[in-house]
Amino acid sequence: RTMNPLNFDRRHSFNVSLDYRFGSGKDYNGPVINRTKAGKEPVQFLSNLGANLTLTGGSGTPYTKSSQVLALGQMGPILGSINGARLPWQFLLNLRIDKDFNFALNKSKKKVATINVYLEILNLLNTLNVVSVYPATGSASDDGYLSAPEYQSQINNQIDSQAYRDLYSTYIDNPANYSTPRQTRLGLMFNF
Repeated sequence: RTMNPLNFDRRHSFNVSLDYRFGSGKDYNGPVINRTKAGKEPVQFLSNLGANLTLTGGSGTPYTKSSQVLALGQMGPILGSINGARLPWQFLLNLRIDKDFNFALNKSKKKVATINVYLEILNLLNTLNVVSVYPATGSASDDGYLSAPEYQSQINNQIDSQAYRDLYSTYIDNPANYSTPRQTRLGLMFNF
């Protein structure tokens, strides 16, 4: 007897993160703007700036195939074993750029606070990862109902069969079957 994988079983997974940061003060290693007035420090305009690029991904999770096409993606008799089929691999690239601004909270400059300003772009490449499929077709956008021979007379008997096909196709192409599209966030974090 074989064990069926759980529906969240991912056999292969990876996470790669690249991070680069500019220091500040004596540790600064970036470009500077020299000031012409005597006694003025050069401007370290990239001080405390950093960028992080993260690539995550993995093999697809299991799902159970169906041997029969049913309307609206319903589950028919099982084809193969429970959770015996797999979704496609998934990949996601995220980017975060941030900069710290330090300032004193009192005149003695012993209490310092930091404001971190960041720009974060999730799903940078706007990758369309499939996270759910219809059991009879294994497709995220087609449950097979409109092309199945056994339902053609039922579809053609609708008041307007073409309008019915168009509306059904629109309904069945569910955005929840795909990963979240690109998101851009701009924010502030305060540390005291």
